[in-house]
Amino acid sequence: MSDSSSSDSSSSSEDKKKKKKDKKKDKKKKDKKKDKKKKKEKDKKKKKEKKEKKDPYSKTAQEKARLEAQQRLMGIDTNKKPKKKKKKKSSSSVTSRSEFEKVRRMQDRLDDQTMKREEELAEEAEKAAAPIPERSWEDMTWAERAASAAQKAEADTIWRGHSRGY
Repeated sequence: MSDSSSSDSSSSSEDKKKKKKDKKKDKKKKDKKKDKKKKKEKDKKKKKEKKEKKDPYSKTAQEKARLEAQQRLMGIDTNKKPKKKKKKKSSSSVTSRSEFEKVRRMQDRLDDQTMKREEELAEEAEKAAAPIPERSWEDMTWAERAASAAQKAEADTIWRGHSRGY
């Protein structure tokens, strides 16, 4: 009987050891699964960030393209080469900030140019609005007389409520 009890105790200790090993293996498997999940999530985030950076249809890219087109129409040179900057290690948030800053600067330049154009147009309108003194009938050539009569007739018909041209 003593032999059987010793064999039982040794088998129970072996069983305990096996259970401990199994638990350790299970923990390792769970940890590996967690690590894989974390790695997959990180990879997905990185891919998403890269996609956003390269996405030509992103909001910032669309806004930048719109502003560049508007600047071209207004005659602002958009082909200026930027000054070379010292290379720095930058994170993705810094680059996205710089994109927003570039767009903001472009908007500011465009607004400044628009204000200048509006001021120029206002000055031109003031100059054009100044009444030109009419010359006397005797000083006018026959073409000037005809043009003057036509302008007066047109102003008279508009004053009466008729539309232009008919």
